[in-house]
Amino acid sequence: MRMMTVIAGVLALCLAGGVPAEARDTVYSLPRTTVTATVAKDGSVGVVEEHTFHFSAEGHGAYVDLPVSYRSRIEDVTVSEGGLAYREAGTAELGVDRPAATFAQRDCGGVHRVVWYFAAKADSDRVFRLSYRLRGAVTAYDDRAFLHLPVWGKNWDPALDRLEVSVRLPRAGKKKETYAAFGQPGELLRPSFAKQTVSGTAKDVPGGRPVALDVVFPRKQLALTPDTAEEVRNGSGAADLETLRSGGSLAGADTGTGCPATLTSSSSSSSSSSGSGAAVLVPILGLVGLVVVSIIFRGAGGGSQRSRRHHHSSGFFSSSSGGDSSSSSSSSSSSSSSDGGGGGGGAW
Repeated sequence: MRMMTVIAGVLALCLAGGVPAEARDTVYSLPRTTVTATVAKDGSVGVVEEHTFHFSAEGHGAYVDLPVSYRSRIEDVTVSEGGLAYREAGTAELGVDRPAATFAQRDCGGVHRVVWYFAAKADSDRVFRLSYRLRGAVTAYDDRAFLHLPVWGKNWDPALDRLEVSVRLPRAGKKKETYAAFGQPGELLRPSFAKQTVSGTAKDVPGGRPVALDVVFPRKQLALTPDTAEEVRNGSGAADLETLRSGGSLAGADTGTGCPATLTSSSSSSSSSSGSGAAVLVPILGLVGLVVVSIIFRGAGGGSQRSRRHHHSSGFFSSSSGGDSSSSSSSSSSSSSSDGGGGGGGAW
């Protein structure tokens, strides 16, 4: 028993010291995100996302996975901070050290990933501004147009304290025109109209809970041509409006496989990634495991006069990270799931 206690202590020390602190603890929280969208007459949508991260430890990078459907696409991506424009360079990888004030992007099945790099001090707030143009998010019928705008992805791990959303239409509404807005889910986001802008606020958004905004406005607000129309359908759109009013959603099914859920292999050479810690931890755990197993079998041997006991150790050596030890990624963790689409993000 005494030997087992010693072994357990060694194992605990290995787990505490073999894995970098950033791989064991969440290095950031999310006080606030603001999403501002402007619908152009051609049906495209200019989107600006401002994400506030609070870093409890040093931060090196962050990313956002923007959902895209089979017919939508994202263009003109920029990243900035406090008026400083980040420079696009390299490839979009998680958990690696890159020059500060740079960003990269990549298309995956179901999401468009944007990754940016910086050097944040512990106990600091950083506000990052991500802007892009979204095409294919507006569906136009003969009478009505529908905008489906994902504003918070399901693959964020931490909770978000405050989410503010606003959508500005091409012009203000007129009498006898029909407008409507629906939060998804309605219990979190309750939007309202004021002139030509619909806005809403969601507080305490749980991790893993996606949020979207559906806006219905007159088709004649748009000036669509065969070159600019992304999705034009015959009919009035009354069926889609009824779907929204009854609590349903117009979001299409996710497509593709999404971006990788864990860090890329190149992150193992990064001083900020958890790969090096995992490389040290695995052989140590293997050695400790052999010692423990040998002690268990020795204690259960026939030559001992002590009573035989059944030692059930199932799960004792199970992975604390749920698989690849690098998946914690300094709280990037698995916030970008591999089920495709859905959106999300994280930081390390």
